[in-house]
Amino acid sequence: MKYNNFVCLDSHPLVRHKITLLRDKKTPSKDFREIAEEVTLLLASEALKNLTYVKKIVNTPIATYEGIKINKVTLIPIIRAGLAMMAPLQKLLPDSKVGFMGASRNEKTFEAQEYYANIPKIEKDETALILDPMLATGNTLVHTLDYLKNNNYHMDNVIIIAILATPHALENIFSKHKDCLIYAAGLDTELNKNGYIVPGLGDAGDRIFNT
Repeated sequence: MKYNNFVCLDSHPLVRHKITLLRDKKTPSKDFREIAEEVTLLLASEALKNLTYVKKIVNTPIATYEGIKINKVTLIPIIRAGLAMMAPLQKLLPDSKVGFMGASRNEKTFEAQEYYANIPKIEKDETALILDPMLATGNTLVHTLDYLKNNNYHMDNVIIIAILATPHALENIFSKHKDCLIYAAGLDTELNKNGYIVPGLGDAGDRIFNT
């Protein structure tokens, strides 16, 4: 199944190597967290090609140079696992705003249940980077996008960065929000009866925070 707005980097040997380490249940929490940050940066190298910008002229010690200045960026990690993806992107984009979406999953219906939302306004020409390691059903991501849309946020340039996704999640997300871009390090085809990705890498939040 092919989606024009979905990019998967699983053919990149370094990305696949890192994902293999994340999948390994023997990988300790400290290493898991650091590798997740590294994968985020590898994904960002592709995803951030879509940042909007304006021209900026500066003076070098030798001459005038016409470069660019990127427009404002808002990072939106999905609590809690998305927090591990936030840290490396804050280093790349130190002037970015940060908002948070907290939504737990109903274990029977798999629907997202919001318990916290604090997201600064996204203005015209700004980019929103939503950080969610695991797109299993896609329900939390859909809820987040619905929240932005229903509260009149500008959604001209919304980019989702995930570690793993499933066709089920992509179908769910793109059926409701066709214009967002999704970048993932891997695409797994199955969900088990509990709504977890197979083969997946387990509960990303538990493994990141050693709980």
